[in-house]
Amino acid sequence: MNNKFFSSNEIYARLSANHPHKMSEIERYTVMRWCAEVQTELLKDPSGLERMVVELGKPHNLMVRIPMAVSKIERVYSRSSGRVIGYNTNGEYIFVSQYDRDTEVMMDCYTFPIDDEGFPMVKIGYEQACEAYCVYKMYHEDFLEGKMNGQQWGDICQTKDWEIGAALRAWDEVDDTFVKEVQNAMVNVGYKKIVRHGSR
Repeated sequence: MNNKFFSSNEIYARLSANHPHKMSEIERYTVMRWCAEVQTELLKDPSGLERMVVELGKPHNLMVRIPMAVSKIERVYSRSSGRVIGYNTNGEYIFVSQYDRDTEVMMDCYTFPIDDEGFPMVKIGYEQACEAYCVYKMYHEDFLEGKMNGQQWGDICQTKDWEIGAALRAWDEVDDTFVKEVQNAMVNVGYKKIVRHGSR
């Protein structure tokens, strides 16, 4: 186990222990996506990401599935010619045009390190932020449907905001030199360039 990261699967296990009834409605994949949102959208911390080349294969019904560890797509292109392919995405699939229906698709992207079960890993220190954000996402619909009172929802929101804030303060303490070193490594073509086969 990498001592700088924890698996989003661990957050799923924590939530399952503390919210067993609610977690019967939630998939592991969903928890993974929420943990990824914490690092990439709320904290905007690039230091745990790796630049990779991913082989996606031919589209099925004009779409290819994005591997779950992918955080940011840099470009999508043809495996044979290197031609850049125009696409749309909903975060889970890439959608291509009729013109590219028989094209072997490749993708340059940034990914999280993954554990032995294929779950993305998040930097140590973000555990509480991920757990609090997942609880917030789990109960948001219940609040909107009137299944919980304002005090309960307020407590959930306050905990989420506090934990995200604490993680942001920790990230803010990282100096500019470190950030530049990480970003330089991430754009270096030779940095851990691995070809992986995505779902087809």
